[in-house]
Amino acid sequence: MGLKYKYESTSRRDTKELARNVRPGDRLYVIHDVSQVVAPLEDAQLYSEFIVTKDKAPFTGTPMVCSASAHRQVGGTSVTSLLVRYGEVYTERPVGIRNIAEEPPLLPEFQHLAARVAREHAADVAVARSEAASSGRRRWF
Repeated sequence: MGLKYKYESTSRRDTKELARNVRPGDRLYVIHDVSQVVAPLEDAQLYSEFIVTKDKAPFTGTPMVCSASAHRQVGGTSVTSLLVRYGEVYTERPVGIRNIAEEPPLLPEFQHLAARVAREHAADVAVARSEAASSGRRRWF
């Protein structure tokens, strides 16, 4: 049987279906609500992506997932734990929501500031390297 678009932790049927129907390599998505009080410049919602691995939970045999941004594809959380932790799990990438692992876009009012800081840093590095070259000492940046 194929995967549904959305699984909810409040339904035992959804929990069992998700654990039964996912296959290694399937991608699962969870949505995070971001507090605008804590991060006023951040998007209101972000999503995380998880990949189902070939690993199984030791006692239950439930498929394991790992974060798609992880360096090693080793399962550390079961799909049922993922569902319980986040409340809802999606099988398709959310449209119009940015991945939490991506860099946020710069606001227009901060783009010129970021460019100026980058230019000044490059100038400082160039001066430090030329001073180090003339003194015979090497510095690593």
